Amino acid sequence: MSSARRRGLTAALICAIMFLASIFEVQGALLNDIIGYYGLADSAQGLASAAVSAGAAAALVSSFFLIGRLPKLLLLRISVLFCGVFLILLKIAVSFQLFIAIWLLIGIGMGYMDMLITSCMADLYEGRTATRMMCLLHTAYGLMATLAPLIFFALMTGGLAWNSIYICLGIMGAAIFVLLFFTSGSLKGGTERGDSLKEQRMTLRDMGTLLSGGTLPGLMAAVFFQGVFLGGMNTWISRYVGVTLGSALGSASLTAMFLGLMISRLTVPFLPVRPEKYVRTAGIAAGVVLLAALPFQNAYIMCAAVFVCGLAFGALLPCMLSLGCASAPGSTMFATTVLMLALYAGQAITPPVIGAMETAFGLRTGIALCAAAIILCSVSCMTARFPGYGD
Repeated sequence: MSSARRRGLTAALICAIMFLASIFEVQGALLNDIIGYYGLADSAQGLASAAVSAGAAAALVSSFFLIGRLPKLLLLRISVLFCGVFLILLKIAVSFQLFIAIWLLIGIGMGYMDMLITSCMADLYEGRTATRMMCLLHTAYGLMATLAPLIFFALMTGGLAWNSIYICLGIMGAAIFVLLFFTSGSLKGGTERGDSLKEQRMTLRDMGTLLSGGTLPGLMAAVFFQGVFLGGMNTWISRYVGVTLGSALGSASLTAMFLGLMISRLTVPFLPVRPEKYVRTAGIAAGVVLLAALPFQNAYIMCAAVFVCGLAFGALLPCMLSLGCASAPGSTMFATTVLMLALYAGQAITPPVIGAMETAFGLRTGIALCAAAIILCSVSCMTARFPGYGD
């Protein structure tokens, strides 16, 4: 693949992940309008998010049957267009049941996008460059996740109806579909990395071989523990600082973590630290900093610790995804799928567990659990072998 074509496809993938981030953020940004429009009771307010999660999980599971059977870039183009079309249809969802059904379908498209964008980026580059590009990709996601609610608010302040935001997102999806079409073209034949982006067909035995040793089992455990950490911190750190510590800095604590995370993803790939060394130490550093701040029970110290924690662990996920894909050349779609499933599983179980811990032991114990999880993330990476990275 020529350098110009690789750059064009890289730009399209970055645009696609920013589109994905925008869809994820639109539910929270429009939640009050959705509740008012459909007259929802408390029990129904989270159904749209649940439908997206169910659709994404279905997409990841079903992808095992498509590996090597359809070109990844074709699947990505279809999933982007699929999301765009159904986002536009949300505008005319007159019943809440139809609204939820459409979000379930959008969730399927989002699940494929989440997996395929990462897999395609891994196929375009190799070595340290692959890690840097993966960090850039996920930085773009975080940046758009931060900006999207502000953009939605500005559009509605300017007079746009809340459900017309969906049409804007649908048009964005259509534009990215066109961009992907012209930058990916017809990728046929070829065996070199980034030339065809073809996935090898895999039997159950092939999958079992990849999961029985080497890199992926340890990384799956590591990504699961990172999911536990992220699910807990995203849900509970604001409450811990705001309610348990009685401070007005509750929302600022989560902002501090994501600020540290984005700085980490922009800087770590350019430091003289090999990715496999980074993933084996960063989680331990992040967890120790968080644990050290807990005894002080001071909101300012905790916010500072959360920021430093974000600086330490921020690049962990893109680095682990890059290492996982590098361990399975020709099978990056499979590697990405199993790692994302592990991440989602960790994120799903943690919020209710910490909620129960708050009642039984206090929320400080729940935050300590998050710190232990991110430490276990790096400990799990120590069990993984990274061929081509010095192991």
